Amino acid sequence: MLERHREADQCAIEPDLKAKETQRITRLQRDAAQIRSWLTNHPEDRKGSKGAIRKRNR
Repeated sequence: MLERHREADQCAIEPDLKAKETQRITRLQRDAAQIRSWLTNHPEDRKGSKGAIRKRNR
């Protein structure tokens, strides 16, 4: 069992971290594209009861 753990410690961790970073960048780009798309389809601001612009996430 100890031998198996030592072999696992010898393995490089970098490819896994690189894959996670790539997935994170892809997800952020997808979310940014969705927000840009929503903003182009809804250019008007929503007004609240007092006339101020309502803040929202999407």
